[in-house]
Amino acid sequence: NFQWAQDRLVVQWFEQFKSSSVTNDRIKNLEKQYALEDIRRYVFLSFDLLLKMFFFL
Repeated sequence: NFQWAQDRLVVQWFEQFKSSSVTNDRIKNLEKQYALEDIRRYVFLSFDLLLKMFFFL
C-alpha cells in the first residue's frame, strides 16, 4: 500500500501545499494509483476465489 493510505499525518502535511498546480497533479496521481491498486487487489481476490470454488466443486 501507499503511504497515502497508511499515514494520515503525511497526508495532512502534504495537503498544506495543495495550492500549487504541480502538487495538485501529484496528489491526483497518488489518489489514482491507490484506487487502481484497490481495483487490482479486488480483481485478483475475485479471480482467486473463483479458481478455489471451481477446484472445490
